Amino acid sequence: MNRIIRNVILYFLIFLVVIGIISVFTGQNNQAKELNTNQFMQALQNNEIVE
Repeated sequence: MNRIIRNVILYFLIFLVVIGIISVFTGQNNQAKELNTNQFMQALQNNEIVE
């Protein structure tokens, strides 16, 4: 019984590490570009603002 619980915890920790690594690599491309007011207004007029 103790061995089964230890294996389940080990696989759960491995799963969490894999999910963490995936989220780190996929989250790097989602950074917003910071604009000042003039740049924002220019981008807004050029229809460059998207969600």
